[in-house]
Amino acid sequence: SEELLDALGGAFAGLSVADRVGVVSDLFALGKAGYHSTAKPLAFCTKYLKAEASHVVLTEVAAGLGAIGAVWTEATVTGALDALATEVFGAVALRLGWSPTAGEGDTTALLRALAIRIAATSNHTEVLSQARAKFAAYAAGDASALPPELRSAVFAAVLKHGGEAEYAQLLALYRGTEAMDQRVLLLSALGQSPPTLLPQALEFMLSSEVRNQDVIYLLRGVQASGISLAWQFVRDHWSTFLERYAGGMLLPHVVKVAQP
Repeated sequence: SEELLDALGGAFAGLSVADRVGVVSDLFALGKAGYHSTAKPLAFCTKYLKAEASHVVLTEVAAGLGAIGAVWTEATVTGALDALATEVFGAVALRLGWSPTAGEGDTTALLRALAIRIAATSNHTEVLSQARAKFAAYAAGDASALPPELRSAVFAAVLKHGGEAEYAQLLALYRGTEAMDQRVLLLSALGQSPPTLLPQALEFMLSSEVRNQDVIYLLRGVQASGISLAWQFVRDHWSTFLERYAGGMLLPHVVKVAQP
């Protein structure tokens, strides 16, 4: 009942991390199973989790939102999910800022990266504006503008809410580095291109510039953005994938990553 949820919400901050994770997980699971409305966990998160400081708890929230977004891709639903994500994760991102403080733990750094990624990709105005400014400085050659743990989040957010210019900048960064960890981040971000640019990114994936074993990173990016185009692209280019991967272990992996 609403009364029980409100009572649980009032006591939520005093629970252990394990219990808070359990509450969030159970609320989303009950909604998925049809025992209550999916709106209930969403409302609960909006009301009670803006001050949450645990990376583990907010990772559970992110997983719940991602599961809903993967099923319902209508603009009205994704827009509502983005609004909720900006409210919860935007508050956390603004509270933590972009720079680590003296003595902060590893989990705080993980929480900062999670909050910035979700807030920026969900179009939180202030966080996205900050991400764009930092990306511009990084793309201009200032590597210190973006610490490694925040690059994936910023690359994806800037391109998701960008266009041809941002796509060209990320592609130039990919071509300008030989560091594989950097290339993996950039491929994943290219997979989260706006719908109008995604076919172009997928075609690039099959070019000689991308190693056969690295195509999965771009495909994962497509899946992470909630778009089901990856599997259709693999099916449409099946002969190419079969020629490249037949007889090896990579083809089943590509299929597994691309399937909705």
